[in-house]
Amino acid sequence: MQEKIYEFKITQPLTSERRKAIGVLIEENAHRIPWEITYSWSKDKTQLVVNSKLMRVHAVFHPTKIVVFRDAKLWARMLLTKKKQEQMQSGLVNVLKKLGFFETKKAAKSKGAAK
Repeated sequence: MQEKIYEFKITQPLTSERRKAIGVLIEENAHRIPWEITYSWSKDKTQLVVNSKLMRVHAVFHPTKIVVFRDAKLWARMLLTKKKQEQMQSGLVNVLKKLGFFETKKAAKSKGAAK
């Protein structure tokens, strides 16, 4: 059963550089998970699917938001306590910040601005 677990508003869209950086982060941190994980991008490169023994996580990248879905068996969902889900959300937010999805563009100086 697939369920929506997170939705993040973003200020910067997915780019090819960010897509590559996501892949690098997954590969560098895969050892932290006690089971093997794999990941793949959709043909249009806007959807990321991460598979593991525990669950499948599906992230859909829109220009102004990222929606994350989870498909997990009942026993796996029971293992994910509220605290673990909050830790997972916090980790995702930190990764998105690190990759620049929440950066704001500097406002242009208006004419006649105080010096």
